[in-house]
Amino acid sequence: MAAEDETPDFFPLLAFGTYKVGRSSDPNTTDKAEVLRVIRDAVQAGYRAFDCAEFYGNEVEVGEALWASWPKEDRGSLYVIGKVWTSTIYAGPDAVVKQMEQSLRDLQASYFDLFLIHWPVPEKKHIEAYKALMPFVGPAKPIRRLGLSNYTVADYTELVAELDGLEEAGKAVVRPYSNQFEVSPWLYRQKTIDFFQSEGLKLQAYRPFADGRLLSAEKMPLEIRKIAEKHKTKPSRVLLQWIQKKNIQALPKSCTKERIVENLLDVNDAKTMEFLLDKDDLEVLDSMHKSEEYEATFKKNYVKCIVRDTPLAGSITVDGITDWHDG
Repeated sequence: MAAEDETPDFFPLLAFGTYKVGRSSDPNTTDKAEVLRVIRDAVQAGYRAFDCAEFYGNEVEVGEALWASWPKEDRGSLYVIGKVWTSTIYAGPDAVVKQMEQSLRDLQASYFDLFLIHWPVPEKKHIEAYKALMPFVGPAKPIRRLGLSNYTVADYTELVAELDGLEEAGKAVVRPYSNQFEVSPWLYRQKTIDFFQSEGLKLQAYRPFADGRLLSAEKMPLEIRKIAEKHKTKPSRVLLQWIQKKNIQALPKSCTKERIVENLLDVNDAKTMEFLLDKDDLEVLDSMHKSEEYEATFKKNYVKCIVRDTPLAGSITVDGITDWHDG
């Protein structure tokens, strides 16, 4: 039996993204007052899950803000997600474990509900990182669930082959619980989504609004505008429900109180639901995938980020990867 099997399986379908919170004006420094304001607004609005990461550079401030807004003795009512960055993954297993522990201290959290390998760093570095974290997973351990982020089917297959080998050798393993990657109507990798869900993994969707482009007055597709008007709701809420209807956790982020409140939509919480997308709406949104978004945004970002901040930077090309699964 895997170590995490005894952990209750609670997976919220909405989490608040903390990327760039406190760093909107200067990416190299964190505005503590802004972090406190944004996290307080999110907690007061009703968010209980928070997506954090080493790379975001604001874990100390997010931790202070969380516990200034929520009682520490009620830690169990919050869902805290963490991630280890590429440079640490490349540095090796010891660095990965130390960073996980440092992130817990920075966030003032006694444990992570979910901890992720942020990117699948090549040369099996991501596998070494994953294996290093397995002993720390369990119902009374620093990590309750261990997952992945930005993994392609090929990356996942490589990891699973390693875990299968360990299991065949009689060693206990922790199977990946989840995978977080970009999902929006413009970047809808249905084959990849279907594959991971068929494997039993929970999925998380960042950039649900395509970096705000799907909501901008200039670029908002007519299809989204019409669906929002039909249901007398905001376009952002249409997109969040579309994602959650696929049993995928949505990760909206905003530093504006009005938007923070607007984005509070959870299909499992009737109080946040004032409309329901119908079959026709879902089919329209499913059909909006743009091949140029897949080629120019996803593929190029993937080959850049899997080696970002490592000695391997620039060594991977789009043409050098033959199995993209979705084409």
